[in-house]
Order: sequence, then structure tokens, then C-alpha cells
Amino acid sequence: MASMAVQLLGFFLGLLGLVGSVVATVLPHWRRTAYVGSNIITATAYMKGLWMECVWHSTGIYQCEVHRSMLALPPDLQAARALMLLSCLTSTLAALVSSAGMKCTRC
Repeated sequence: MASMAVQLLGFFLGLLGLVGSVVATVLPHWRRTAYVGSNIITATAYMKGLWMECVWHSTGIYQCEVHRSMLALPPDLQAARALMLLSCLTSTLAALVSSAGMKCTRC
């Protein structure tokens, strides 16, 4: 059996992985495209995520639009959504089970 310190370290690393999965799922930075025109004033960056698409203009304006229809999404985006949600749910379940099974937990 592992010592209590090693179990706590593993638990907190698992929680860090859970937070990373949730942040990666929510943020719209899955695909980035930047267009710079003849001058830097007209620079535009496009970001696509699992849930929304965003446009950033060099003037500081940041606009996001949520994907309206799930049926209109390409199959790869639907699969990525499903797998990332499954990853978040599995990580949450693993955190709950591991917290119940540690030496420092009293039943």
C-alpha cells in the first residue's frame, strides 16, 4: 500500500487533470487562424472551439457566437464534444472514488 502522502499527491494531481480537462473543453481555442492584411490595424484572429466560434480584431473587440444547432456540426466536432464530456465525467467519478478510498478518509 502507498503511504498517505503519495495518495494525497496522486489525488491532487488527478484533480489538476480534471480541472485541465474542463478548461480545455470550455475554451474556444481548439483551432486558431490569423489573418493580417496590409497593415496591422486590420489583423483578425479566428478561434473555433467545441461550443463556440470567436473572432478577435486588432482593435480589441472580441466577439463569440455559440454553435446554434447540434445537427449542423461536422461529425468530428460532435465526436470531440462527446469524448471530452466523457473525459470530464470519468475524471469526476475517479476523483470521487479515489477520495473515498484513501487512507486519510474516515468512513
